[in-house]
Amino acid sequence: MRKVVLTVIVLIFVISAATYGQSAEWYVNKPIHEIRFIGLNNIDESEMKGITDQFIDENFTDTLFWDLQSKLYALNYFDNFTANALPVDDSQQRVIIEFTVTERPLIGDIILKGNKSLTKSSILEVTVLKKDDILNNARIRMDETAIAELYVKEGYPDVTVESNIEDSSDEGFVNLYFTITEGSQTRIDKISFSGNSFASENTLKGLLESKEQSFFTKGIYQE
Repeated sequence: MRKVVLTVIVLIFVISAATYGQSAEWYVNKPIHEIRFIGLNNIDESEMKGITDQFIDENFTDTLFWDLQSKLYALNYFDNFTANALPVDDSQQRVIIEFTVTERPLIGDIILKGNKSLTKSSILEVTVLKKDDILNNARIRMDETAIAELYVKEGYPDVTVESNIEDSSDEGFVNLYFTITEGSQTRIDKISFSGNSFASENTLKGLLESKEQSFFTKGIYQE
C-alpha cells in the first residue's frame, strides 16, 4: 500500500473581505456573531462549541483571534485550516468567522508486526489510540512507549517499537502499523545471597518480587 504523506500543519489564517468590497479591517472591534466550519466530515461541529462559544459576542481583535486559532489547533483534529471574516449583513456591524478545514484521517485498523510473544489483544489494551479514533501523532508516540514498557515488564529489555501510517481502502481512513522487534527475553536463572547469617536464603527469596525460573514460575527479569 502507498504510504500516506501527512500534510505538515501550517496554519494559514486569512481574513478576506474582497468579496464584499469593504476595507480589509472592517471587522476589527466588531462583535463575533457566529463561528462556523466548512469541510467537516468525521467531526461533529458540536465538539468545537466548548471552544467557540466563549468567543461569541466578543469583539474581534488580533489577540482574540490568535487565541481562538490556538485553541482549535490544540484539538489536533485538523491537518490545516484557513479562516475568512464575513459580515452578517450590509451594515457590517457583526462578524461571522468561517473556517475551512482539512480533517485529520481516522484510524481504520491497527496492525501489529513482529509480536511473536505477546498477543494483539494484550498489546492493544495498553494503547491510547483505537480503531475509528482521529489520527494523533503525539498519541502514536505515547503508544510506542506503552508497548515497549509492556514488553519490558514481560522480560524483553531490548525491545524496540516503530510506527508508520499507510492508506486504507476506505476514504478518510488510514491504517496504523506498529513494528515490534522483541529481542531476547531475559529470565532469572538463580538468585543468591551473601552475608545472610540471620535469615536463610529461602526466607529472603520469599520476600522478593523477583523469582527464579521454575516449573511454576516464569522467572521474568524486570530491572
